[in-house]
Amino acid sequence: MAAKHSGQREEPLYPEYWMVETPFTCYSVSTPIARVIQRELGRWPRRRWISFVDISGARVLLQANWILSLEQSSPDIRAMWRRIAKERKQENPEIGL
Repeated sequence: MAAKHSGQREEPLYPEYWMVETPFTCYSVSTPIARVIQRELGRWPRRRWISFVDISGARVLLQANWILSLEQSSPDIRAMWRRIAKERKQENPEIGL
């Protein structure tokens, strides 16, 4: 588990993860689990259900057609998105980011 020292930010438990987006919620999964999900989505014929374990340890059984996207999230990617959002806000302060 990550340790928190006074005055310092807590280290993330999972600095790199993938988001499985559905119409109802998002699940955070590890890179190996994301690879399995991606492989299952590419199968033909596609299985109706996909099961996986998210980073909290919860088992998930999800209809494959409910998966809208599988997005990588790393410290570098999140830093780039923060930079892009900051630049957009500087260009147009009315953007409510």
